Amino acid sequence: MGSKDTVDQIIRNALKNGVTRYLEPSDERWMYYDRFTDLDDHQWEVMYADESLIKY
Repeated sequence: MGSKDTVDQIIRNALKNGVTRYLEPSDERWMYYDRFTDLDDHQWEVMYADESLIKY
């Protein structure tokens, strides 16, 4: 996703529609992600990575 806020918005909308969060969000400074299980039991991870903070 394009930002942490977008990740949070997607998760909020998903939770309003009945999904289950299976782990709390993780913030690794350069990468932020959250997870949920949809109504068909598929697990999803939604993430944002700030490429300017990645050290190659």
